[in-house]
Amino acid sequence: MQNSKKYIDSLFSAEKTIKETAKAKTFRRELCRYNPGGMGGSIMGRYPRMATPAMKAALWGSGGNLTLSLLKTDVVDRRYVDKDHFTMADLIEGAFSEKNKDINDMPLAGMTRPPFAVLHKDGGRYNHALWSEVYPFPCQKSVGQIIVKADELMEAEQPVAEQHMKDGSVTVKVEKDGKSIDVNYIFGMKRNIAAVDLSYENMDEPVAFRLYRNVDQGHRRYMEENGEYKKVVVYRPADADQSYEYYDFEADREINGLFEPPATGREGRFFWVHQVFPSDTTFPEGFRYVMMGLVSNAEAEVDENQLAKGLGTAPYIPRDGQGMLKVPGIRTMTHPELFELMEENYSHVAKAPGVAVTARLKNSDSGKARLYVAVVTVNETADYMQKAKDMLLEAERIGFEGIAAENEAWYDALYEKRENGRIIMGGTEEEKCFAADIFTDEVYQSWTSGHMGYCNPDPAKLEGGASYAGYDIDIQNWHTSPCYNELFTEGKYFMRNQYEPKMLWPRLISLWHETFKEKARLKFGLPGMCMAHGFLPPAAQSPWYMENNSLDFSMEVPGQIMKVIWNFWDYAADEKFLKNTAYPILRDLAIFYEAFARMGWDGKQFNIEPTVETESYGVSYRLEYTCNNTGALTMFRKVLNIAAEAAEYLGLDSELIPGWLEVAEKLAPYPKFRVIGGDIMGSNEKAFPRHTRGDHYMFNGYNPVNLSDEINLDSPQELKELMVRTADVVCAARNWDPYILTGASKEYIPCRYAKGAVKIENHNMLAEDLLEAPERLMNSRSGRIHLFPAVPDWTVAAFRGFLARGGFEVSAARNEEGVQAVMIKARRSIPCRLMNPWTGSNVAAEDVDTGILADVTMDLSNGECIIFNAVQGHVYNIYRKNN
Repeated sequence: MQNSKKYIDSLFSAEKTIKETAKAKTFRRELCRYNPGGMGGSIMGRYPRMATPAMKAALWGSGGNLTLSLLKTDVVDRRYVDKDHFTMADLIEGAFSEKNKDINDMPLAGMTRPPFAVLHKDGGRYNHALWSEVYPFPCQKSVGQIIVKADELMEAEQPVAEQHMKDGSVTVKVEKDGKSIDVNYIFGMKRNIAAVDLSYENMDEPVAFRLYRNVDQGHRRYMEENGEYKKVVVYRPADADQSYEYYDFEADREINGLFEPPATGREGRFFWVHQVFPSDTTFPEGFRYVMMGLVSNAEAEVDENQLAKGLGTAPYIPRDGQGMLKVPGIRTMTHPELFELMEENYSHVAKAPGVAVTARLKNSDSGKARLYVAVVTVNETADYMQKAKDMLLEAERIGFEGIAAENEAWYDALYEKRENGRIIMGGTEEEKCFAADIFTDEVYQSWTSGHMGYCNPDPAKLEGGASYAGYDIDIQNWHTSPCYNELFTEGKYFMRNQYEPKMLWPRLISLWHETFKEKARLKFGLPGMCMAHGFLPPAAQSPWYMENNSLDFSMEVPGQIMKVIWNFWDYAADEKFLKNTAYPILRDLAIFYEAFARMGWDGKQFNIEPTVETESYGVSYRLEYTCNNTGALTMFRKVLNIAAEAAEYLGLDSELIPGWLEVAEKLAPYPKFRVIGGDIMGSNEKAFPRHTRGDHYMFNGYNPVNLSDEINLDSPQELKELMVRTADVVCAARNWDPYILTGASKEYIPCRYAKGAVKIENHNMLAEDLLEAPERLMNSRSGRIHLFPAVPDWTVAAFRGFLARGGFEVSAARNEEGVQAVMIKARRSIPCRLMNPWTGSNVAAEDVDTGILADVTMDLSNGECIIFNAVQGHVYNIYRKNN
């Protein structure tokens, strides 16, 4: 009998723990001299970044002008336009108006990106949500800059930042002609404090700390430099002899005014920059914050620098000799125009005046000093000025070392938690070290993700953010709020047992639940609730809030969010969460989905119309491209089925179950298209599926695999082949789902846009691929646990504490000869279904604590599936019997 626990424990105990590896690990990034680098950027991206649950910063500039540019999750311009209330009835009326019969502008060549404007009943396209495109708000705002100024080092070799994974601190050393500064930075994971620990040697001129904020330039999105509003088309009539209509900015004068300039102040040892925002519905008196500093361990002379140009570090993107922006990879990237916009936005900030407060150290030769900076907002407390002072004094009391110790304890807890979900891999010590290295990097940033802005915002506290929030710009992309149409990527966090950060979604939707019910009633004329395309601001709520005129009718998107919320039950088995959080949302969405589908009953099937394909096509005459798209069909079916499942499990709403199941059963078939090899899955009924440069990396037709789990490892072979054939034809930017989730790419990294498939030659290649596709190691989307379903036969790997559907914690190990050990812990008392790791052999399931063998049966209807009744809290050793 194989003792799986002993076997797996021996493998992991032979390796360093994640904590041991991380404590000794650093990574280095060269500072970008000209700007914060990139567009937002992740914690471990190309450029130096620091992040905490509430704040993040980019480190950039020259050696003599080391600049930290700050963002904070609640420093947000919360203005938005709440008018022109556009309904589904309006959309349908315009789409079926005969005045639009000759409009044919669907993108059947080139990019599939949709026109955002919808059809107007009088003929032509009208964009009811144009406000969202012309105004940058609502969006995160730059807090300001923290600058270490050492003019004698301006021409020093460009510095490199070294980040320490034990506590998140960053060190920078700058040297030139015998002069040097050493700067250590840390951002508190438990307190909103930035600390700068400085030592300097042989300087002829004083080193200085500076806090800076420019006069906000967000208005340049919709205003010319002279203050005139830009002309932006809102209505394009079908009749070419009719003139365009332009957006009426004058009607928004109450909310589209300019920011007042920031101000400086000082009191005793404290000095600060203070900013007041324009009035909005959430903060009628204007949101405000302070960035306050305190110098410690040194004497400094503090000066207030009033409104002037050249006080801050001016960002810009240089151009090469051919006029191209010097951005790595810009000649081949999908949307180079976004960096042209960024450079334009940088130019507004660089040319703007600003204010600063400068603490110049009195000792100009050699010495040490510390700067503590607190950022506190009126959102946190009415007495935010006093709060900042208290925080600074407390930070000074515990010191840089105390903040570092708090951070180290915080990271220790993270690393210890991530021992569940850990992977070890490789047949040689070199391969094992490589895998440990990249998986430790992954763990370091596993407390957050891009949709959270690489922080951990709490919607209930009016916090938000997104990965694309730029530093030192006042005009942000996509309102720096999370988009919901990319949540098919969230599944890996659950099976890897790293799901805690995904709590953002149930928190956000629960907070807006009642408002979404109003949205369903007012906008769609239907019961239930509808959470649409996304970008919800951390602001006062309105059922009419709409970021995108067309994509607000992408009906699969609510199902995407619901899938993530459902996973907290489906994988993590949190029954309290199911009852109190997930089911109330699921119930109301199912009510909405049923009512929406019943509008499309044609006597034979329920057609879903209108539903705009996510990120593609749009509203056309008679809704030609907006009926029965694959994403909507599969997510309607998924939501309705799991709503019935949950209601039955909880003993609730029995009267609703038959209606939900009827609609789920009689939905229209998926759109398919014929190629020489057979059918492929489409996204909508009219447009042949394709992907080209500039398209979003998703493809709606993959949703039956990567979202609803409808087509999976245990599906009929013809369905799996359908999805693989589709991926071969479409070759989207994210193309691996249909292959790996159906078990079709064991030995290859699948093809994707502009790149062919690549054979996996070694464990290093496999380990890198697992960062995005961990379900190569375990896949339970069918409800049956498959071990190592999509790895080469030579794979040597083990994992511990992966989560499977039904609430099972699974650990397993394999070598070149196959699976060697399996251990399963049950979070619920339900049957466990495991595909036989030893095909053709009898298998036992032994309760590790009691030694009792569970009754095991074998379902042979579709492969060899082991079934035994697992008991909550019990751990089972799965082993091959001697036949």
